[in-house]
Amino acid sequence: YVKNKSIIRPEFVVQNYNKTFFLRESALDQKRWIMEIIKIVNIMPQNEFSLKDIYAYVDELQLLFPENMHIKEKIRQQLQILRDKGYISFVGRGLYRKL
Repeated sequence: YVKNKSIIRPEFVVQNYNKTFFLRESALDQKRWIMEIIKIVNIMPQNEFSLKDIYAYVDELQLLFPENMHIKEKIRQQLQILRDKGYISFVGRGLYRKL
């Protein structure tokens, strides 16, 4: 696998794939939410990011999920799921770290 003109070790690719394996058992709507939050997390330039950084995408998420009137709450829920599944870690006070 190549990312930013650098070769990524195959075991790292497999490890990252395995972190999202839980999605196979998720309902479609849950998958959509998780995938959108993963996309946002992945575009964060640093390994650590804040809840405020993610909240910057509320308007985009509202367009994707117009029926949801609790976007910020849903973001926090999805971050908790990603934390519980080992995709990110909670550092404290609204800070997260990519794993």
